[in-house]
Amino acid sequence: MNWTAKSLKNPAVVAVIVAMVLLFGGYSISRLPVQLFPNIENPRVSIFTPWRAASPSEVESEITEPLEEVLQGIPGLKEMNVYSNQGGAWTNLEFSITTNMDRALLEVISRLNRLPPLPLDADQPILGAGGDNAGETLIYYFLQV
Repeated sequence: MNWTAKSLKNPAVVAVIVAMVLLFGGYSISRLPVQLFPNIENPRVSIFTPWRAASPSEVESEITEPLEEVLQGIPGLKEMNVYSNQGGAWTNLEFSITTNMDRALLEVISRLNRLPPLPLDADQPILGAGGDNAGETLIYYFLQV
């Protein structure tokens, strides 16, 4: 005997099965996590310019200020944070979500090549591209100016 014939002979069993499926389906849907605002990482580029034998004020005057001047006005740049520490300068560039990061990265590299000469004992800038997760492995581009 096929399922259709059995279903027509026992409509109460079919109604109970349909009610159970609807009940468990409704319960499952109510337990699903709803994420209205998913975690979207802002595209970022970070630049580290090491200079081991320098104080923070020397790093600021010789590295940080020229970097800020050269990097201002990049298309799609949302925020720029620059930190001068003993031993080097960190520059973090945050771009808008709609920015084409391939073009932005090329623009950053192009502008870094326009930097005035760094102090003799300072190393070349190290460029890292990534998102908000600092623990992720970044892709490093070593620039030769």
